[in-house]
Amino acid sequence: MGAFGNVDITIRTKNITTCTIENLDAAGNSFQSCEIDVFEGDDMGRCEGFEVPDYVVETLIIKHSGADGWKPEWFRIFFLDGALVQCFDGEWIDNNEDHEIRDCSIVYETLPRV
Repeated sequence: MGAFGNVDITIRTKNITTCTIENLDAAGNSFQSCEIDVFEGDDMGRCEGFEVPDYVVETLIIKHSGADGWKPEWFRIFFLDGALVQCFDGEWIDNNEDHEIRDCSIVYETLPRV
């Protein structure tokens, strides 16, 4: 997030298993207004390769620390087999706040065939 803030994201499955991405960040200038950030590989921390049964993301927990606020509109989780889950957010998060997102849905379970 930068010098003034950090974001941790916890993914909770329907089986109550979790993984946490600590200090979400990528190469370059992440978290800029009106930009889409992509996090992959090592950016995903312990969530890289994390198994989500039936692609059901029960909850995303977004935890912010520091003074640099952020308002994510949505999160998309792409799986190695091509499945995609989207979670809608749209809430400002600042200081040491956290909130839970429960509006997650499967967009597709495998890559569509062309």
